Amino acid sequence: TESRVYAEDPLNNFLPVIGRLNRYEEPTHVPGVRVDSGIVEGSEISVFYDPLISKLCTWGHTRDESLSRMAEALDSYVVGGLARTNINFLRDLMTHPKYVCGDFTTKFIEDEFPEGYKGHVLTSAEQMELCCVTAVTHTLRDMRLMAGDVPRDLSKRWVAQQSDAAYIVDLSAQAKDTAAGPVFDSFIIAVHKLEGAEGGRPTLPFAVPQHSDLFEALMQGTLGASQPFLNNSKKGLEQLPQGQVVRLDLKQMPNKSAALIGYTLTPASSELAPVARVSQLLDVESFHYQMQFMGSSYTV
Repeated sequence: TESRVYAEDPLNNFLPVIGRLNRYEEPTHVPGVRVDSGIVEGSEISVFYDPLISKLCTWGHTRDESLSRMAEALDSYVVGGLARTNINFLRDLMTHPKYVCGDFTTKFIEDEFPEGYKGHVLTSAEQMELCCVTAVTHTLRDMRLMAGDVPRDLSKRWVAQQSDAAYIVDLSAQAKDTAAGPVFDSFIIAVHKLEGAEGGRPTLPFAVPQHSDLFEALMQGTLGASQPFLNNSKKGLEQLPQGQVVRLDLKQMPNKSAALIGYTLTPASSELAPVARVSQLLDVESFHYQMQFMGSSYTV
């Protein structure tokens, strides 16, 4: 499978994008991957040359294995400094039913996206997954800020809003002893979708202090928390159904890939299959991150 990674905007009729690559890491750690490129971190994409970044190739024993490796490679491809690349479009192709079964022609874009490509639409399962990985990301940052005061038994609650849906995310974990100190790498997470949240600010079934500075941010599409809010994390818990329970296990990523978060999400229900994925943390802005999830960027 070959993907041509371009500095172009699929959401704007694939127009070229210019800029300097302030961060660039090729996904060569993914098995069966080859990257043919002529750029490095610091290279400039200008108006004077073709905006091709690389030809990304994957190999597998079967078409499905090759496509799966390509999806992982695209998720792991760190390209920073450009307003947009076509990675989000390429990532969507790897799971598009017609592309997966090989039922496509040179008119694929015209036929499948007659009004233009509008970006990836998260399924309900992907919304829940994004809530989980974001809660873990912010929790780990809290642990780093706490330095030597890290508790061994961790319990936190986060509130997330994604477009017209809102969620309460309860997270717990126990520290694992290592030579570098206590480490959290496995989390039990319960996600409860708030009813009646569509189209407006959700009503929380527990109290939040009025001086909680991040409350507005919490309710307006990003995921985070303030310390007063976390201190009340258990208040009203008895009013909530258990929600969907999953276990999130972090996996070790290559040392150079500080931007990558690898994990396996295992639902408590045996009827649902585990999901192994890589996401990216692109930029940090005050209390929030720019996260690349399934090829698309989200403020979390």
